[in-house]
Amino acid sequence: QYRGEGKYTCTGHNYLPNSATNPDEKSSSSDLTLVITKDVMVDLTPSSMEIEYGQSMSLRCSADGGRVPHFLSVNHEEGGEGGEGVSLVEYDKENNKISNEVKVIGHNISYEKSIRSIVYSDDGEYVCIGKNRAGQKKE
Repeated sequence: QYRGEGKYTCTGHNYLPNSATNPDEKSSSSDLTLVITKDVMVDLTPSSMEIEYGQSMSLRCSADGGRVPHFLSVNHEEGGEGGEGVSLVEYDKENNKISNEVKVIGHNISYEKSIRSIVYSDDGEYVCIGKNRAGQKKE
């Protein structure tokens, strides 16, 4: 919880005397809940690489948002931009799509993918997407 975050209540009182000995109190209140958010930060490592056929590779996608981001997705677009996108993993806390391949540590969620022997269909663009209440970032 961030400093200053929480529930605030404003109450107004008005005392109207209905007799000298028994004043009638009228009051009204309203509540406000303050939630502080922080933009999600996304990191895809490495950001670029060239690998020969048959070699191994690994990539890491992570998102941090002050609180645990509620969504993380890693997509592979074969052949680069405009290629057919395939989701490698999706973690969507709000819709109960929780993958045990995704690690949640503190305010960070991450996914690591290793490929032992690269084939031509592994070529293309890998996209890391993180979302929280404050918005979405893509790398």
